[in-house]
Amino acid sequence: MDATELESSLREALGARVAVAVRSPKRLYARLDAADLPEVVRWLRTRLPGCRLAKSTGIDLRDGVGLFHHFAVTG
Repeated sequence: MDATELESSLREALGARVAVAVRSPKRLYARLDAADLPEVVRWLRTRLPGCRLAKSTGIDLRDGVGLFHHFAVTG
């Protein structure tokens, strides 16, 4: 599944709860509330065999902390 197909599937499954941007055929960015993260991770692992959390990055923001979770798909 390429990034465009994944974008369509995410929008269909989660609607307005996730904002998705395709950056290249193999790269997709999604923005969502922390409360929706467990459901999105379950969805990714169910729909994409080989999907795993590769790393998490924290960024110090003016009004708090931003967390970025980087997932990789192998296979």
